[in-house]
Order: sequence, then C-alpha cells, then structure tokens
Amino acid sequence: LDMLSTRRLAMVLGVTAAVLITEGLGAILSGSLALLADAGHMLVDSAGLVIALIVTIISRRPRTDTYTWGLARSEVVSAAFQSGMLLIVCVSIFVEAVERLQHPVQVSPGLMALFGALGLLGNIVSLLLLLIVRRETLNLRAAFLEVATDSLASAGVVLGAGLTYWAGNTRIDIYLSFLIAAVMAPRAILLLRQSLAILLERTPKSLDLDEIRSYVRTLPHVIDVHDLHISTISSHLVA
Repeated sequence: LDMLSTRRLAMVLGVTAAVLITEGLGAILSGSLALLADAGHMLVDSAGLVIALIVTIISRRPRTDTYTWGLARSEVVSAAFQSGMLLIVCVSIFVEAVERLQHPVQVSPGLMALFGALGLLGNIVSLLLLLIVRRETLNLRAAFLEVATDSLASAGVVLGAGLTYWAGNTRIDIYLSFLIAAVMAPRAILLLRQSLAILLERTPKSLDLDEIRSYVRTLPHVIDVHDLHISTISSHLVA
C-alpha cells in the first residue's frame, strides 16, 4: 500500500490546491465568510497534505544508529502539526464571524453556491482517492478526516447560499461560519490529543501494563520487573 498511498496523497494534494484557489477566489468575489472559512480549512489541508506526502516517503527510511526507529515517529508529529494549524483556523474564523455580526458584509448567494459546489465536487474526488488507504496510518487517517470535514463544510456553503437567497439575510453566512468552526474544532482537538499521547509516551490503550508485568514475573528465572515501558512509535509499531 505504500506506493499507492504516496500516489493518492499526491493526487489529493493537487485536487485540494485547486479547490483552495477556487474557493479563495469565490470568497473574494462573493463576500462569503463561510466560503472563506472553507478556503482557510483547505489551506490547512494543503499544508497538511504536503507534510503527509513528505512523511509517507521519509518514514520508509531504514533505521540507523542515530535514529534507531528510523523516522517512523514523523507521522505522529505531522498529525499533531495539522491539528494545531486547524485549531488556529477555527479561532480565526470565530473572531472574524464575531466581527461581521457587528459589521455585516454584503454576500452574493449565487457566486457562493457556485464556488461551494465546485469545492464539494473536488472534496468528493479526494475522498474517493483516500477511501482505500485511509486506515493505513495515523497520518492518512488525519488526511481523510480533514477532507471529509471539508466536504461537509462545502455542502454547508451550498445550503447556506440557498438559504441566504431564499431569506435575503446575510447573517446566515455568519452563522454558517460559526457552524463550520464548531464542526472542525472537536476533531482537531481529538487528533491533537491522540498525537500528543503518543509523543508523551503514553502506554497504548490496547495493552495492560500490569498484566504484562505480572506475566513476565511468572517466567522462569525472573525475580522481578523493575523498569517496564511500552510506547507507540507509529501507527503500526509498538515498542
């Protein structure tokens, strides 16, 4: 799956970059904060996918005396970095949305719907590309989740455009921006917690340290176990 993952990540990166440019242009032309929020999310995705692509390649490098586990841990660092960037985007969207509640901006629902639909189409293509390989590593899982959230955000932009046109209320776009940030933030926090737990050497949840210690004590010639550690190095490597 390694080469397949690399090729598909590269293709998703191309699609994501295209959607980012499209939605950024659409946000400028339509004045939609929701579209700008989705474009900001796509910016984080693009950076995250670049990192994911690099990590997918370098994590295959062999172990050395300097890096005794190779660079396998780089995928966890990548996931933590992506989730941190996503939280910054969420805060930025929230702040801008509060500002627009006080000083509303005119929104063009037609352009908003058009560019939102183009973004949704691109995200669906990316989801299909990552569907097969998404469970391979924490890094790929993070990429898939980001694209999935993008798809929901793009669908919300299209729906918001329809509601704005029907109701004639530009505040719908602001409320939609709050919703997009609210959807992104919990997932980013969860991914950050998972990544930090690995980086801080937390014992994997699937293993019971006391049970393992007790078992080792029952082995012939073992008197006691004084210093036992279990660490997750990468998605598929526990030491």
